[in-house]
Formats: sequence, structure tokens, C-alpha cells
Amino acid sequence: MSAHDRTPLAITVCLALVVAAFALFIAYFEWPTSRMVRQGHSLSESDILIYDVLPLIVAGYAIGLGSTAITRFIFPKSNIKAILGAVGVCAGLVALPFLALAVAISGAPTTRDLGSIAMFLAVPLAVGTWAVISSHLQRH
Repeated sequence: MSAHDRTPLAITVCLALVVAAFALFIAYFEWPTSRMVRQGHSLSESDILIYDVLPLIVAGYAIGLGSTAITRFIFPKSNIKAILGAVGVCAGLVALPFLALAVAISGAPTTRDLGSIAMFLAVPLAVGTWAVISSHLQRH
């Protein structure tokens, strides 16, 4: 079995890791600003960006890098561009309905909604970063 024959399996493993990591993250993430409100603090838009949105984006990027690293460890010769394409399409397929749902509920997406969408899109950004770095290292 050649390396490219194992690429579909690598894509499946990578997506399974991403889904599992998101499930764990969502199960254990407590919105920092909700805790601040319970403690009596008033919030500004910048507080939401710093305490809620930024951790979401960093978590999405870390989930993407971790999933890619594990996948590449198991399937080192799989096609990283195919993995990037599959992860990117799946992120788009999750982000677009999420955006439509946010608009349907509130009329316009909130800053937190956009942060959640950015978290989904940070995953293919991380895979793309890995792809660029690995292609650069293979040339040298």
C-alpha cells in the first residue's frame, strides 16, 4: 500500500481527532466573561474579544496543529494538501450553518459567534501552516 493510498485514512483520522478535541473543548470551556458578569463586572466589546474570542481562536489553531501532528506521526507520507483540503471543506461546512443559525437567532452575528466561526476556520489555517512548513523543509 503506497503512501497516497493511505491518505483517505489519514484524512479520516485527522477529522476524528479534530471532532474529539472540539467536543472536549466545548464540554469544558467556560466563557470567562460570563464569570466576570456573575462577579459584578460590566463588560465592553474589547473584554469579549480578549477573554472569549481570542482563546477560541487560539484553541482552534492548537486543535488543528495537534490533530495534524498526530496524523502526520501516524501517516508521515500522506498527502498534506489533501488533508488540508478536507479539513478546510469540513470547517466551512460547519462554519456556514453556524453563521446562518446565529443570524437566524439574533438577526446579526455577535462577536462571540464570529469568534466561534474563527475557531472553526483556525483549524485549516493550522493545517495549512503545517503544509507550508513541511513543503519548505522538503525542498531543503
